[in-house]
Amino acid sequence: MKKLLLLFVLTFVLPAYSQWEPQQSGVTTSLNDVYCISENTVVIVGDSGTILKTTDGGEHWISKISSITEHIIKVQFVNANVGYAITSAGTVLKTSDGGETWSSRANSISNYNSNLSCVNENTLFVSNGTLLKSTDGGQTFTTITTPANVRLIQFFNEQVGYISCDSGFYKTTDGGATWANLVSNSNYDSIFFINENIGFLANYNGYSKTTDGGQTFTEFPIESGVYQHGFVSDIFATNENTVWDTNTVMMLCWCTYYCISKLDWNVGAEKPFSSSCEDFPNEYDQYKAIHFANETTGYIVGFSSSSMSPPTGIIYKNTTGTMPSMGITKNQKDIFTIYPNPAQDNIHLSFEKVSSSNVSVEIVDGLGQTVLKQEYATAASISINTQSFAKGVYFLTVDDHQNKQTQKIIIY
Repeated sequence: MKKLLLLFVLTFVLPAYSQWEPQQSGVTTSLNDVYCISENTVVIVGDSGTILKTTDGGEHWISKISSITEHIIKVQFVNANVGYAITSAGTVLKTSDGGETWSSRANSISNYNSNLSCVNENTLFVSNGTLLKSTDGGQTFTTITTPANVRLIQFFNEQVGYISCDSGFYKTTDGGATWANLVSNSNYDSIFFINENIGFLANYNGYSKTTDGGQTFTEFPIESGVYQHGFVSDIFATNENTVWDTNTVMMLCWCTYYCISKLDWNVGAEKPFSSSCEDFPNEYDQYKAIHFANETTGYIVGFSSSSMSPPTGIIYKNTTGTMPSMGITKNQKDIFTIYPNPAQDNIHLSFEKVSSSNVSVEIVDGLGQTVLKQEYATAASISINTQSFAKGVYFLTVDDHQNKQTQKIIIY
């Protein structure tokens, strides 16, 4: 209850940062994947056979019967009525009424399914180390020979598709009879193609983009610093220049946080990266999947759990297609780095690029109350004693009178 109250208060205290709005899932299980049939009709799947559906844009999430207790890891629709889902235990589920009812199709096709790609109402591909294909709506599957262990897949029809393997990234134009090696010695966390020609590959190093079906790639590395862009759990491209992802970052404290990032090459191809890591008050959120209905409306799902609150399946919705102004914004000038974080007794600010002889430092708690506001003479670094601070999440802003930068800090 305290965590829900904090989320509620922050939504109103920090309205400029509320492009991703939390919604009530009503479940305590991890939510693993989401698919937007339309802006208002969305289906979510999760652990223990969880299936949720909304037809009013998330105002109400209704549980649907899956008749299984396995962890459902992927869901995809080919039209407004027909969709498929797969479980980690090998079950394939199908719906023909827009996710209202589901029936089991194939069972134990593997001991661990990992990815799903649906081509039409009857044809779908599943990866589980091998590549499997069904042409009878998931009743039976045949194995397609691939160059290596298959992790990620995306097909556009029965002939043209992409796979990411441990040894490289491949494309077929003849239904898997032959494979062209597009990128060697690669290992990607997520892939997403808008069409047969335009696609993105992502991992901790950054992004690779192709506009010619994989013949050539443009590299967009993610800058490293105090925050290390880590594992990319999911990506979604709303157009050929805009990509969203859910990822992890590793901080100086060796703490891992899940973040939401947006990459927008419309605003400059050199540094298109912005992240939400500083925006969300709950450091226990784990973001699993992201999906947009169009360029402005999208959903993120995952899981949250801590010793202070019960576990819950989390859902966030965005209706603006924009990122909060707060956070790690590589398009802007970084003023400082902070360490350690989380902290106990002291935090240290290191300055490298300030534009004046003094800086203003303000620290605000989770309820929007200012707990420290002070001017400091610019130096290589300053220290702030935090022993009197209550344990919790704070937002620290540095203003050098030309630029502002805000970061979340945790006191324990």
